[in-house]
Amino acid sequence: MSSICTPGQLAAARAMLHLTQAQVAEETGIAVSTLRKYETGTIDARADLLARVQGFYKARGVLFVNRSLEGVYLEHSPPTEDARVEIRFKL
Repeated sequence: MSSICTPGQLAAARAMLHLTQAQVAEETGIAVSTLRKYETGTIDARADLLARVQGFYKARGVLFVNRSLEGVYLEHSPPTEDARVEIRFKL
């Protein structure tokens, strides 16, 4: 994966797809507790597991953007200032 995503982006991607941590964990083969720790930034994601999770989301149309419009978007709605939706999580 060429882009590194933030813990907030991982959580936002899951929320955009209306998935639970348990569903993502089952599909990616990662423990729910590990995914939870990645999403809250409690631990840094291992590169191989992060690639697996990002690949799971990207296959479902999620784009991770790390530029001036940093965030998470669905492929059919490209990032623009007007279309930007922010999902904030209290950590």
